[in-house]
Amino acid sequence: MATKADKRALTILAVTALVLGALPLLVIVMFSGSVLFLILLALFYGSAGCALIFWNRGSKKVFVPLALIGLVVVILIGNLTYEHSLASVKERFYLGDYAPFQRDSKTARLEQEASLQTFKTLPVAELPRLNGATALYPVYASFVWALYPEIPEEPNLYSPYEGNDIMRCSGTSDAYDRLLRGDTDIIFCARPSKSQLEEAAAGGREFVLTPIGREAFVVLAHRENPVHDISEEALRGIYSGRIKNWKELGGKNQPIRAFQRPENSGSQTILQSVMGETPLIKPRMEDVPSGMGGMIRQVAAYRNFNNAIGYSFLFFATVMSPDDDIQILSANGIVPSGENIRNGTYPFSDMFYAVTLDPANPEDSVEPEDPAARVRRENAQALIGWILSGEGQTLIEKSGYIPL
Repeated sequence: MATKADKRALTILAVTALVLGALPLLVIVMFSGSVLFLILLALFYGSAGCALIFWNRGSKKVFVPLALIGLVVVILIGNLTYEHSLASVKERFYLGDYAPFQRDSKTARLEQEASLQTFKTLPVAELPRLNGATALYPVYASFVWALYPEIPEEPNLYSPYEGNDIMRCSGTSDAYDRLLRGDTDIIFCARPSKSQLEEAAAGGREFVLTPIGREAFVVLAHRENPVHDISEEALRGIYSGRIKNWKELGGKNQPIRAFQRPENSGSQTILQSVMGETPLIKPRMEDVPSGMGGMIRQVAAYRNFNNAIGYSFLFFATVMSPDDDIQILSANGIVPSGENIRNGTYPFSDMFYAVTLDPANPEDSVEPEDPAARVRRENAQALIGWILSGEGQTLIEKSGYIPL
């Protein structure tokens, strides 16, 4: 029978082990940012501490359930620790790599000066303000380098990030919002979603969509997945919840982890178009990556989801954010090559657009229109005309997309 001295010695040993064991767990909590980790850690140490107190008092009725609670929490912490130990692929693209007028920029350039030179002499206030999708940023960055004036004393004038209004890249959803608010003049995006069209109509406005090139919506899977092709019907089956296991498509006996993008993002709008009248399942919150790179990361290796499926655009997935851990599936047996996108045989090829708003009706405005806004709108139309010219289409092709 254990004496009080024995119990005291064992208690000191147990407390020492708990304190030492807390150190790596606290490091994991700090780097993971997981509130759940913190809660579990507090629950474990609370139950373990109380169990030790009642063990010292010889109260087995209280000690046993507290010890069991501690054991369960240890198992949960161990599982989370394992998940956080798995490889997580980082986003491998930086929009600044494509910024115009920067040394070593990846942005495509014409071999000669553009025929449209009038923009280079315009004051900044009269230059059309541009925005758009992340996947299309290299395209409109190339337009700016070809046509806009370089202003050395303002090196960040054409930065794609917050704080710049001449040429910002805020993503499809925010770009449509900014266009409706009048904060930008042209956006370069996939077609608008139903809710974006409804929002424009509610404000008495209408989007004007000018096709300027083609791109492919591509389906992503982990490279270890034996399924290499997917039909339109199968894709609808997965994203409607009808097909739940890869074995139904000739793959492994694994449940399908179907990731989606946020509502109103460009690729999500294309998926909804592919779904047609088939209802789209509501994803779990953790299955909705916020950014384009997030989708690549999730499907590739995040938490080792080799049973995942997702989608993106071809240029983004292969050039801007490539990853060796993903494969791009063919669709209906057709690979998304440039030729198959150009001739329309790849089923998920689609146009991308220069999007403007129909001219505002002065009678609908309480305040007089800013003269510079009217000039920008006129210049925006000149810019779109040039994009449709041979020079503009050449830049689209040199950027890695498919011209009209």
